[in-house]
Amino acid sequence: MKGHGRRVVQMPLIVCVDSKSDDNYISLLGIPPIHGDDDRNLFGQAFEAAINRTKARAEFKYFSTNCIELHREDMLKLFEALSSLLT
Repeated sequence: MKGHGRRVVQMPLIVCVDSKSDDNYISLLGIPPIHGDDDRNLFGQAFEAAINRTKARAEFKYFSTNCIELHREDMLKLFEALSSLLT
């Protein structure tokens, strides 16, 4: 893989979908890079740090901590905090 494709494979991904339980919330799923030196998914820790930093309204409702429910109004500030934590 060359250029842009190689960079994309090395980047994490956050999937964002509407919550089934509440229209004011969205579900976020953090997926680590496909090709990395480390197989661990550290999104649970990153989500927790970003939530604490921003005081975002979020809940860890699922078995895996890399999946959270977040209030829609807090999405931008959480993404900004995640960006600074993950770069």
